[in-house]
Formats: sequence, C-alpha cells, structure tokens
Amino acid sequence: MNLLFIFNNLKNMIYRTIIIFEYGLNRKFKIEGLKKDFNGISFCIITNGKRKEKTLKLIKSIKRQKTNKKIEIILCGETSNFLHMKNIILINAKYLADKGYLGALRNKAAINSKYEFIIFCDDDIIFPLDFIKNLILFTKFNSWNILGTRILLPDGSRYWDRNTIFPHKLVEYSANIDEFNLYQTGGFLILRKGVFDKVKWNNKIPIYNKDNNSLNEDIDYSLKLYKNGYRLSFDKNNLVWHWDDNVVEFNEVCVTKEFL
Repeated sequence: MNLLFIFNNLKNMIYRTIIIFEYGLNRKFKIEGLKKDFNGISFCIITNGKRKEKTLKLIKSIKRQKTNKKIEIILCGETSNFLHMKNIILINAKYLADKGYLGALRNKAAINSKYEFIIFCDDDIIFPLDFIKNLILFTKFNSWNILGTRILLPDGSRYWDRNTIFPHKLVEYSANIDEFNLYQTGGFLILRKGVFDKVKWNNKIPIYNKDNNSLNEDIDYSLKLYKNGYRLSFDKNNLVWHWDDNVVEFNEVCVTKEFL
C-alpha cells in the first residue's frame, strides 16, 4: 500500500479527533420551528476594492432579481470605488480588507443588516435571475438554518460548493447532512439572521490561514455552527456563478490553471 496514502489517512484521522475535542461538536441539530416565509434578504458583500468590474456585475445581478421580497445590499471593505452608487450601504473597512480578515468583514457587514436572511458572498459572485425565486421555493418545502447551493465556474465546472474538511475535496450534493466533516465555503452561503446573532465569525483569522498550518475562517465558522447545534443544508436545484477564469475543477478539488 502507498505510504503517502497511509500517511494522509492517518493525518486526517488525527485532525478529525482534534477538531471533535476542540470544538465539542454537537449532534443535537436545531431544525424545528423555522419559518417558511420571510420579508427580505440582506446581501453582505466583502471586497478589497480590486475587482470593480466584477463587483458592479454582482450588484447588478442582485438588483435584477424578480421578487417582491425586500432587498438590501451591504458592501464592506475597501469601498472607495463605489461611492457613486445609490441604494447601497457602504461600510468602509479598508484596514480589515488590506489585512485579509474575511471573518471580521462579514461580521461588520452582517451586524448592520436588518432582514431575516443573510447572504454572505465574495465580490465576484453572480446571481442568476431566478435565484431568489428558487430560494423561496426551497424554503417553502424545507427547514434550514444554513444553506448552500451549487457554485459554478465560468466553464460550468464546480467551485467549492459541497466539501469535506478532511480530506479537503468536493463531494456529492447528496452528502449526509449530519456529517460534521462538511463545511460551507465563506465565499457564498445563506443563513438566518438569528443564527448569525448567536454565532459570529472569528475576527482574527487572516486569509489563507491554512498556509499557517491552521484552519481557514470558513472551516472554523462551519465547525462553530456544528458546535452550536446547526447543520449545513444544501439546495442542489439552485446555483450562483463564481466569476474566476483562473480556477478549474480537477480531480475533486479546485485549482488554479497554473497548477495544471
């Protein structure tokens, strides 16, 4: 048997054991009594200001949604390129954006939100016209606290939409919802305002924290959600686009084209 294979499996087992101990994962999930209807959605976008064109396309895709639900758009980070925009809540947090404190940016945006559903997204996400329509439909027939959907790249392949922590890879959309090893990417996720009020992002985890042999902020947040009794639901019939031409899906992971 391949020694590298044995080593990786042993490493994954150790990491999983450490996580169970550190996060005290809770198997009693909270799914009861969730409302099937809602008044509005707060789109919380974090940005470093360097992708102006993509951010403008993102905002346009939100404003084009055909819905009677109330919508607010909160843009948090380096916002100097967007001062001319109307009907957008701008939160200047350039210091946090420059330092790559993604969790802190999301907290800052969501604390200022007012609607029942919060959608966290990076500044290069694009929403199809029927996104909110599909969200309403899923909510009508399903109970959920945290929700993911398909995230597709420009070539139609998958981005990190349904993933496991150890090993870090894409998994089937039908993956067991009760498995704590799943995590929801911070680049796009939906949750109820009440969940955020109870579970905040870590303000001190920098971007690409895995390079420091530690957990990224989105894995940390997913584990905190598990610890507080929540689970990560998924709607395979809804989707968003991740506008990054430099990334491709390859062998159940997402890599840059230079890697190939």
